[in-house]
Amino acid sequence: MTKKVEPFRLRQSDDGNWEVENVTGHWIKCETKKDAELISNAPIVRAKLDRTTLPHNALAVELDKAAEILDKYNMGPTARYFRAMAKLARGQGS
Repeated sequence: MTKKVEPFRLRQSDDGNWEVENVTGHWIKCETKKDAELISNAPIVRAKLDRTTLPHNALAVELDKAAEILDKYNMGPTARYFRAMAKLARGQGS
């Protein structure tokens, strides 16, 4: 049985900014709610790769979009990982 993948937690701070908890107790302040939602859903997008027949270009686009937003918020190592997974989803190897 596989563990259910959950999105990262979201919250709106008192000043109206959206934040994502990517590690327990560590909140990333986002410029927009959409940015926060994209980061929050990154674990779910990644988990889709495990359940998908490859190549799968639509999933590769989702992974690339996640990488782009992760880069925007200085999460470079994770963004690089998502780009590598996008390449894999396209059937291009690692």
